[in-house]
Amino acid sequence: DLSVNAGELFALLGPNGAGKTTTIRILTGLTRIGCGRVTLGGHDIVTDAQAAKRQCGLVTQHINLDSELSVRENLDLHGRLFAMDARRRRQKIEELLSYVELLDRADSLVKQLSGGLKRRLMIARALMHEPKILFLDEPTVGLDPGIRRRIWALIKRVQQDGATIFLTTHYIEEAEFLAGRVAFLDQGR
Repeated sequence: DLSVNAGELFALLGPNGAGKTTTIRILTGLTRIGCGRVTLGGHDIVTDAQAAKRQCGLVTQHINLDSELSVRENLDLHGRLFAMDARRRRQKIEELLSYVELLDRADSLVKQLSGGLKRRLMIARALMHEPKILFLDEPTVGLDPGIRRRIWALIKRVQQDGATIFLTTHYIEEAEFLAGRVAFLDQGR
């Protein structure tokens, strides 16, 4: 059994291949579970999948932004996918661009951004529809230490603003710095 409390920043720590990404995929409904039960904010991920998924934001370990769109267009597209009305979308985009310090890059194409800026955009995109739960799957993998620290500060800020965060990482210092609780996963156990 695993329970993460509302507002908590929980880290799942383990080596490459331990099952961290698989765990995130199960918790977000991207991979079907064979047995057991997963609930997110009281909604069963199988029987009430739509409600469970609506309250989740996901930042994958791989960059999956549309590189041919601008920063602003990526956020706008995500808002449209979550059926946000135009006025609220525009407002939220400006708010998030400021929040992740990308206002000056709003009209830049994603393919022109550095890895750290893309990570910040991915976090902004995951927050676009105001999820209660944010899943971060190795959000700082491959980033240099300075950029990693900036992402850590952003993650702490998201938690302080009330989100529940489920973080996977293989960096022990990242788990130690960010999380209130840490679980270790190795070979799926």
